[in-house]
Amino acid sequence: MKAGFYKQVLLDGYGKQFWPLDFENMTHNRYNIAIGNGALDVETIGWDNIAIGMDALGGGSMSGGYSNTAVGNYSLDAVTTGDYNSGFGLQSLTSLTSGSYNVGLGGYSGSVTTGSYNTSVGYSSGYVTTGSYNTMVGYSADPSANSGTNQTVIGSNADGQADNSVTLGNNSVTAVYMAEDKGATVYASSVATGGGSAAGVYKSDGNYDVTLKTGNSTTGSITIEDGSNGDITIAPNGTGETDFDGNPIANFSASTVSITSATTLTTSHNGKVLICNNSSDFSLTIPEDTLPVGFNCLVVQKGAGEITLAAASGNVTINNRNSHTKTANQWAIMTLICIDATTDANVFVSSGDGTS
Repeated sequence: MKAGFYKQVLLDGYGKQFWPLDFENMTHNRYNIAIGNGALDVETIGWDNIAIGMDALGGGSMSGGYSNTAVGNYSLDAVTTGDYNSGFGLQSLTSLTSGSYNVGLGGYSGSVTTGSYNTSVGYSSGYVTTGSYNTMVGYSADPSANSGTNQTVIGSNADGQADNSVTLGNNSVTAVYMAEDKGATVYASSVATGGGSAAGVYKSDGNYDVTLKTGNSTTGSITIEDGSNGDITIAPNGTGETDFDGNPIANFSASTVSITSATTLTTSHNGKVLICNNSSDFSLTIPEDTLPVGFNCLVVQKGAGEITLAAASGNVTINNRNSHTKTANQWAIMTLICIDATTDANVFVSSGDGTS
């Protein structure tokens, strides 16, 4: 017996003691256990390895593996220098050669070759070869690429989406519950919704209010902004209102609309400054049964042409204290407000620098 080769347990498939095929080259092996035909049969200097099953930790010319555990036929059978790997199940971690700290639990789990610190739990899970620091749980759960890094993927047939990310469930999952009572707090620096291909929606679970607030009750602010110079719409459902709870609106400016010819007003003009510019007179028509109560706009006559406020039909009434129907002259300003949107009985009030 060569120096350093002691305290080994080596059994063949019939429970009889045998010597590994490369016994003459085993020089510094200690504390190894091998049970099964071909198990640990090429180890030369490794310590603390456990191999149970046909060719478990065998056939890979291992010459320095330490603290590897292989349970299952052909488990970890390609390892050469990897350390602290654990494979449980038929052909678990069967492709691993030099990676370390990998775990494969389940038949055919862990396709890693040289990666390290990967954990695969579930039949055929963990299709990663050179990637590292991945955790995959579930039947055929895999990272987004076989070179993926730091991906956590949980669910049957679930595929990871990106490095340094967590994926919960496959593409059939429609809801994720944070605690059985849905009462857990989720911590994140940002939240992205919509899946990258649709409008994102943030809503309450049921007919309840949604509150946006800072974590500190006395300081901090909330910013709502778009990502590409788009509009931001706050639209209450039905007859609901936008309530600022008596708080001032700071740094507010109204949107302006340029109008150069006869135009019928629409809800898109609500709350805006209509800058009317033409050398000739033209009309702004108020349609019937279209504009809501509270509709308001500011009309500016920028050009020489006067702007007439015209009713689309007899069901639209425009009241003015001085019976003015149009702007008085260049640079005149008039306002228009809807005070009653009753069907077939729309009432508006105008005021300002007008004339008849």
